[in-house]
Amino acid sequence: MNSRIMWISIAALSLMACVLSSCSFDPNVRKQKYFQSGQQYFAKGKYREASIQFNNALTIDSSFADAHF
Repeated sequence: MNSRIMWISIAALSLMACVLSSCSFDPNVRKQKYFQSGQQYFAKGKYREASIQFNNALTIDSSFADAHF
């Protein structure tokens, strides 16, 4: 019985890893994360860091208007 629980746990962890890694390759998710990070830096007055994050978002999608603003 213990080996069955172990295999179910391994399968669940593998499935979770696949789901989480697939999000990191979606360009829309990536650009939004960079944009949100840029907004957080900007709110703290860390303008250089914010600029870098906004530029990272623009590297993924050069027509991303919010990052341009």
